[in-house]
Amino acid sequence: MDSMTGMELARSIRQRRNHVDIIFVTGDESYALEGYGVQPLHFLLKPVGREALAEALHTALALGMRRKNVYLQLASRIVRLPLHEIHYIESYNHHVIIHRGSECENSYLISLTEVERQLPGEMFGRCHNSYLVNLEYVEEITRTKLLLRDGCRLPVGRAYYDSLQHAFIHYMNL
Repeated sequence: MDSMTGMELARSIRQRRNHVDIIFVTGDESYALEGYGVQPLHFLLKPVGREALAEALHTALALGMRRKNVYLQLASRIVRLPLHEIHYIESYNHHVIIHRGSECENSYLISLTEVERQLPGEMFGRCHNSYLVNLEYVEEITRTKLLLRDGCRLPVGRAYYDSLQHAFIHYMNL
């Protein structure tokens, strides 16, 4: 890296929209504030201890192993959906509607229970008989409703409140 600093390399990586884990190892903690602009996974100060390095690498490995897409098996085709785009999934008239933000919705002839089986359980929670929600987008949960970051409100069924709350807390602690 003779011609480029670590910070310049990190900026270059992010400009290309590469989603890689960046761990800075530095002897100067003043770089930490500047470095958060490139969203690093970790900052390690020299001299780096074996436990600190192992913990940073373990975190990177655990985050990297999360699934990025779901492939829904439909009757005659397979559909790829990026998990981070799905805000919530609604069951309606024997179809599911995948809500991917305000600009995109897709409808598929499949049951909500079958979709739930195909999704990573640690990332999605059932809030109602007719709704699955991506826990990443949850802002607030009450006994009767759920508020998403985009302002959307979903109902919370009485039978689902405790398990949803538990799933949300577990997701936030990953």
